[in-house]
Amino acid sequence: MKKMLICLFAAVLVVSMMGCKGDVGSGSGEGGGSGYIGSKAPDEAKAVGDIVFTDGSATPYAAGLTLTGNQKSKSIAVIYKVDGDKVYGVGMAHKLGIKWCEGTANGFNYNFVEIQCTPVESSGVISFSGDTDGSNNFTSIGGALGSGNDTNQEGMYPAFEFAKNYRDDEFSRVKGSIYEEGWYLPTISELYDIWKVKATVDAAYDLCQPYQPVNYKFGNIGYYWSSSQRASNSKYAYYMDLGYGPVYNDKNISADVCCIRVF
Repeated sequence: MKKMLICLFAAVLVVSMMGCKGDVGSGSGEGGGSGYIGSKAPDEAKAVGDIVFTDGSATPYAAGLTLTGNQKSKSIAVIYKVDGDKVYGVGMAHKLGIKWCEGTANGFNYNFVEIQCTPVESSGVISFSGDTDGSNNFTSIGGALGSGNDTNQEGMYPAFEFAKNYRDDEFSRVKGSIYEEGWYLPTISELYDIWKVKATVDAAYDLCQPYQPVNYKFGNIGYYWSSSQRASNSKYAYYMDLGYGPVYNDKNISADVCCIRVF
């Protein structure tokens, strides 16, 4: 009987130790024990309103959501559109008060057919024709200019340069992550998609930017440059009036800029 009790005790002890070992191995990360920064693993489907972190994980925005200090410091984007297998996010860092291009740039009065995107309103619904994907628009500008390509001259195309060098902005938080590249200046169509859900984007922004000197968010006041040229006037490009919708103006005036990428 004594031998049987000793064996039973030993078996219980082994099971208990195995349970403890399993608990340790499961991790205790901020993402609900997943080991990731967010509650969604990097390969899990993302949705509009998700806050994306430097490791590719995400956490859905919801009223009352709180984030840890580490999560705030490693948040890099908010998802604003899911289109089939393409998921689009807008970055945390914005640039305020910069030009589409300088008046002395070769692209100031050049008819860039390749990057024209035209909003058309019908019965209160806005649709877009032309180039709705801005991911290669800066490259298209350089190619169209040919021997007069001045896109590599610093300061000539400030809005596009901000996107090109987005990783170097300290508030982008992407430096050193797998998301350093791929950011670009959105078309007016892509800006319009952000504008439609800007309340959700701004609410997520508020959670992620408490330590920055400027809380970048869209709100209802201001103008954001797109990468879209106006078809009927080479000196004009489209920007988003946050209180109204798509409008256009002289490329040489100052407006704000955000960057987007596919996740």
